[in-house]
Amino acid sequence: MMKIVAFGGSIRSTGKSESAVLELATKSNNIDELIKNAKQALESTKLSNSEITAAAALMGARQLGAEISYFPLRKLFKVRESSVVDFDPTKLKLDSDIPYVDTLSMNNKNLTRLFDTIKNSDGVILSTPVYFGDRSSVANKLLQLTAQNNMLKNKSFGVVSVGAKRNGGQETANIFSIYEATAQGALAVGNGPKTCQYGGTVVAGDTGRVVDDVWGLETCYATGKRVTQTAQIYQKGLSAANYSHTIRKNDNENIVDTFKLKILVTMDYRDGRALATVKQLTSKLQKEYGNKADVQIVELIESDIFRCIACNICPIPEKMDKHPTKIEKYACIIENKSDKLNEIRETLLDADGILICSLNDIERGHDTIISRYQAFVERTRFIRRNNFELTNVPISSLFINNIEADNNSILDLKTMVSYIRHNSIILKPIKVVTHQGNILVNGEDQMRNFIDTAMVINQGRKNSTPIEVNYVAGGDGGYKDDRLDQSSSKRI
Repeated sequence: MMKIVAFGGSIRSTGKSESAVLELATKSNNIDELIKNAKQALESTKLSNSEITAAAALMGARQLGAEISYFPLRKLFKVRESSVVDFDPTKLKLDSDIPYVDTLSMNNKNLTRLFDTIKNSDGVILSTPVYFGDRSSVANKLLQLTAQNNMLKNKSFGVVSVGAKRNGGQETANIFSIYEATAQGALAVGNGPKTCQYGGTVVAGDTGRVVDDVWGLETCYATGKRVTQTAQIYQKGLSAANYSHTIRKNDNENIVDTFKLKILVTMDYRDGRALATVKQLTSKLQKEYGNKADVQIVELIESDIFRCIACNICPIPEKMDKHPTKIEKYACIIENKSDKLNEIRETLLDADGILICSLNDIERGHDTIISRYQAFVERTRFIRRNNFELTNVPISSLFINNIEADNNSILDLKTMVSYIRHNSIILKPIKVVTHQGNILVNGEDQMRNFIDTAMVINQGRKNSTPIEVNYVAGGDGGYKDDRLDQSSSKRI
């Protein structure tokens, strides 16, 4: 059974609500029930907004068969027995028992319990209020601790957050935490279909107002399900017969399936120096993995990629109906023969793992970087809208970064932000670091880690039951044509 834990990042929490959060997640079977039960609980229990969003996420995990637990991060810190001098909470109309947190003093007993909880979990959900577009200080402490102790590697990871306004920093708070979790080796996911964004995003200012945001709670519920699905896939890959986490040329000879890795070089100079770096990186690894891995490098800078024209309905249903099989369906309105997107799409749909290669370098004179990155990203719109064709495919960035350059310095972050919306599984970025033409960090170990982890995920997908996914274009998103809203597909 999967074990999924939610960590509550509320500073407003009393730290005594574990049982109430779990009861709310356990006795509720849908968002309407959860809201009703939360309203009742608020009459007698001081639940923070972040704790109710955590319960919504845990409800999603429980409904997929996970064993759930909740840990309020406020309990990590010792509480001062007396208030700060001259601070009177009644004047601010705050609860008189709001704890005064000594941020330098840790409760060692609860710290040990936190470590044990993470160690025994398969997936982690972080629930946090938003402060200036970022997580709370106690939520921040969680990711500091996990980084120091290497605790998130190969754990599925998602975030739900609460802000006082609809666009009050929830998405940036989620993105920052997801990015840092992937740097620690987590398997990061969003909230999955219907919208597949960056996790749960809820509006609530005053205590308890979270129950007014039905849609926001739905995104939290979906995040819990997505974290659980990903943990299940990974564990099925690990537990597959005669399968180990590390696959090299001479290991596990009974595995006959070849792992297909596609590397898309989206930026380069005319002389192909980025392509040469990628070939150098992969040639050695290809020898190590032998026929266990097939690496295909796809160079985009010589390809014509027309820009997206943002059709009001995408993909075009009439074009999809013309083709008999899913793999042949090309439903973008752009059908110019020189446009390479259909060919690239077929490459992506054949992939067991995808790396998006980008380049941050110093451009001198006429020696400029040719970029197909943004045009390619925007054209993948129809791939996402075709019921998330890249569902559960492990994706990450291969970032060639000159430490002196800053013109494209966040492309690894941008890759994560774009491709998590394809309902994929985001893995740790691979970074090649250069300086004055010399390679300081070659990225080989990071590439091995990506391949090994993606192989486990791929094996787990093959041992998983397909799930139904659907993309919703209409609803309250401003699209009048909702023909695609009724479509759905099976993905594994």
